[in-house]
Amino acid sequence: REEVDVEGLRAALERAEEALAKAAQAQGGGVDPNACEGTKKSWAHNVEQLKHYQGELSSAKQQLQASDLTPEQREAFRKTASVAQAKITLHQGVVARMIVSGL
Repeated sequence: REEVDVEGLRAALERAEEALAKAAQAQGGGVDPNACEGTKKSWAHNVEQLKHYQGELSSAKQQLQASDLTPEQREAFRKTASVAQAKITLHQGVVARMIVSGL
């Protein structure tokens, strides 16, 4: 049975938590009221996507730690985790750029 990169999954979850914390902090004063509607929608979309993929990754990580998985199930959860990690990196980057640019 192949070992799961639990450390990699944990690190990706931490990055998602960190990005969401920064997003919440940046949004503490509210999204710039002068920001265009597209920017506001993009911000909301990317924060929601971060939360979504953080949940998917957390779930896949828990499932992968189960000992009674078939090889097919293990591979499916590994793929889910891999996609979630990539999506977290993507949306984390977008949120970080929006924070740097002042929303």
